Amino acid sequence: MDHEQKSENTFFSAVNITLFLLYVFTNSLFTWKYLEGYPIWMPLIGLVLLPAAAAVILFHKSGSVLRGPHWDTIYVLLVTALAVFLTVIMFQFHPDQIAVGRYPALNDWLDHLMNGQYPYYSPTHPSGFPMIFFIALPFKLIGDIGFLQILGFILFAGFIFHRYRYDVTGRLRLLLVLLIAPAFMYEVAVRSELFTNMTLILIYLNIYNRYNKKGGLWFSILMGLLGGLLLSTRGIVGLIYIIFFGYLSRQDRLNPATTVISVLIGFIVTLAPFIYWNSEYFFKYGPFTIQMGYLPSWLLIISILTAAACSRVVNSMNRVYYATALILFGVVGATFVLTIFKTGFTAAVKGDQFDISYFCFSLPFILAAFHLPGHQA
Repeated sequence: MDHEQKSENTFFSAVNITLFLLYVFTNSLFTWKYLEGYPIWMPLIGLVLLPAAAAVILFHKSGSVLRGPHWDTIYVLLVTALAVFLTVIMFQFHPDQIAVGRYPALNDWLDHLMNGQYPYYSPTHPSGFPMIFFIALPFKLIGDIGFLQILGFILFAGFIFHRYRYDVTGRLRLLLVLLIAPAFMYEVAVRSELFTNMTLILIYLNIYNRYNKKGGLWFSILMGLLGGLLLSTRGIVGLIYIIFFGYLSRQDRLNPATTVISVLIGFIVTLAPFIYWNSEYFFKYGPFTIQMGYLPSWLLIISILTAAACSRVVNSMNRVYYATALILFGVVGATFVLTIFKTGFTAAVKGDQFDISYFCFSLPFILAAFHLPGHQA
């Protein structure tokens, strides 16, 4: 093995360890907060046995690799069965009893809109940009917004299917690590959409990168407009775009002006009706004000500069996923630490001063960036 290959393997080992620690921290936080008061064996599983199981799944170098079209069929059937299982789990928690997560905000925003009322007047103070609510609308119309999270699982399973297209074992391992994650199961139970939101962004980046070489000007315009629509879910998506589009521009695979203009047009189009409807309330109490209130200006500036720096050094899509996972986790983690200093540890973790669900932003990218030993992605 030459020196360059050894350096690459060392890098991937460091990446895997870092991603594993982020995964363990996120899920241990959920376990500690939501399983306190239950029989001691339940927190024990979350804090000790779950990380041990995840380590075995992720770091064990399996000697066998499952391949063949029949395994593709089995994988699709398995994902379908798991989607049904997750739906059953979700229905064990009645929507009217959910007072946490994004469900109340999603539901109230859509109720207001469907009743002809200004949706940002909702008492739940929804922080999302309009597109995240329109994405949830079809699922409300069919009876339950929670189906959006089930779709998120299916989409992530599809991403894994593509990423490990020659390695069924790799797909199953990452799928299992997702399913044993308390953070993900919490998202299902409370009908949240954070994981799904980021999975949509992950798939968008993958499609853009895959077909950008073959696409021409119209591809860049259409994908830019789509990127603008997805930006109109949460502002933090902008940090992801800085990394990704910076990476593409360094590969000479991007027209910066066309992309930026298209993204801005797609974004503004979704905001214009609500600004016209009530511009004063939108800018005073709408998503810009609420989302900007989550982190101080200096932290926002540092986050943007860090994302820009990452865009200058990443040289593959896997490293884009890795940098994105670090940025998303870092922004939420920094805000978490600031909240602890401001309100105290108990109020931030056990109370309602900080929503630990935001750590789910990084979960899809943590799993996407992981290098499974002995397997081909």
